[in-house]
Amino acid sequence: MMSILPGFWPEVRHSIGWVSVGVFLAACQTGGPPALSLEEAKQVTATFGGQSFVPPPRTIDDITRILDSQGRENLDLVERAKATLETPPPDGADPSEMARFFRNRALAANVLGRARQEVDDYRRAVQYFTKAQARLGVPLWDLGRAEMMVGNHSRGIAALEKSLTRFNRSIDRGSGYDPGFFVVVSGLLAGFLAEGGDFDAAERVLGPGHDVMGELSRHLDSATRKVLRHSLSYGEAGILSARGQYAEAAAILAGALGDISESEAASIEAIIGGIDQMTLRTWYQLLTSKLAENLALQGRLLESENVIREALLSALRSHGREAGYTATMIGKLGDILYRQGRYQEAEKLARTALAVFDRIDVPRESAARAKVQELLGDSLVAGGRIDEALETYEALRANLAGDAALFERFVAGNVNWAAALIVAGRAQAALEQMEVALERRRRLFGEDDFGVAEMRAIAAVALAALGRHEKALGAFKESIPALLSAARRDKVETGWRSARDQRLAMVLEYNVGLLADLRGTPLEAVAGGDVAGEAFRLAGIARGRSVQRALAAS
Repeated sequence: MMSILPGFWPEVRHSIGWVSVGVFLAACQTGGPPALSLEEAKQVTATFGGQSFVPPPRTIDDITRILDSQGRENLDLVERAKATLETPPPDGADPSEMARFFRNRALAANVLGRARQEVDDYRRAVQYFTKAQARLGVPLWDLGRAEMMVGNHSRGIAALEKSLTRFNRSIDRGSGYDPGFFVVVSGLLAGFLAEGGDFDAAERVLGPGHDVMGELSRHLDSATRKVLRHSLSYGEAGILSARGQYAEAAAILAGALGDISESEAASIEAIIGGIDQMTLRTWYQLLTSKLAENLALQGRLLESENVIREALLSALRSHGREAGYTATMIGKLGDILYRQGRYQEAEKLARTALAVFDRIDVPRESAARAKVQELLGDSLVAGGRIDEALETYEALRANLAGDAALFERFVAGNVNWAAALIVAGRAQAALEQMEVALERRRRLFGEDDFGVAEMRAIAAVALAALGRHEKALGAFKESIPALLSAARRDKVETGWRSARDQRLAMVLEYNVGLLADLRGTPLEAVAGGDVAGEAFRLAGIARGRSVQRALAAS
């Protein structure tokens, strides 16, 4: 990578030799249980949802058994859906009848997990509703949420935005039909917009939803009121989480979940028409999975695992295994296991979810599938399987070739991908990827964001690998203090620290190597201060954190 200079430099290199790029990829790769002991896990939190905290199982054996054996509870619904799909379109029907036919068939396809057919039929339903000059608020809502559920993010956002403009928000007619839908769409759309980083648009959408809910609330029955309130909670929590206000978001989600149990949700029939996914039970699952994500972002990984397990089991009971909704939950559990350092199990769940997506014909360009494919790549990088990881990432890039905005929003800033490119000798590609993603991240979250610092640090590694020493030196100076500060105050459970520490070890090693290369060159003055002392300091930090990881893993 860089020359070894005479004198004291070999000692510096020896002090970090075992946190080299190879160790960066393989450290903490236990493939087994999380690093925390059982007693440590019990101390993570005393309570959750008013109950004593019980750590999750140490493996996913129970999940894999349940995936193979859990049956659906709503088998009568499944049979009705099959019959609907076997019914041919009516001959000579007018546009209104054709619109109803394709909407009902889309609902049935949803029940059976046939994602592509569901989206296609909703699109045809919208076309026929348009020909019939019917009100398009609900048909566009149907289409938008179906697009989002299978991960067609841009199309889903566009349909939901159009849907909002079609609803009559007035309650003067004595019916909550239009304004109720307006509230639901406002909450869900606000959450989706926030996830994409468009905070201002999310808040503009959510505000009118709250206003209408205030006027409408006293006219609603209890179940409908809960659905509407939960939709607004989803939007509120999404905005707070996207802004990094995780504790506030968790409080909103926990509050929404506190007034309903899964059994209550399961006992209530679909509130919005027919064989519909947006029942109270699905809102319960959606909010539960959102809470799990939020806890993970706070570093509360064992709590997060418990919560996402509940959401997954509920989804299996209501949707069955062969559904995009369930596959998404499987992927979310895999992501939390990855954050715990359980990379082999994360890989297994990612492959399981991808197999479900493929069997039910979810489009390869969908955002939901892309997130799971990205998880697979990350798990392979952590396991040191660089070639396989890069093949996975490149396949992901090809799948999203038709949606550059989606790729930029959710994938381009992946620091694991960039690190793998550097290890594979493709530092220029890694640098280009980080520079584009860094600009967007900085614009959204500001200079003090941890993600900005980490992207800048990986860009510095790429610059160093390319021999662009002066620029690399500046980038290291800007990023490493922020990374070390975050590492010192980090209260994240040990497994997720290990994933971050792998990347930090790589950054520190390249910085030490760069300082070694500057010895005796004109750039030594640019580095400033005691170059040797700085190198030893960074080497000691890298070595110390590697020792911590090794002890935790054992």
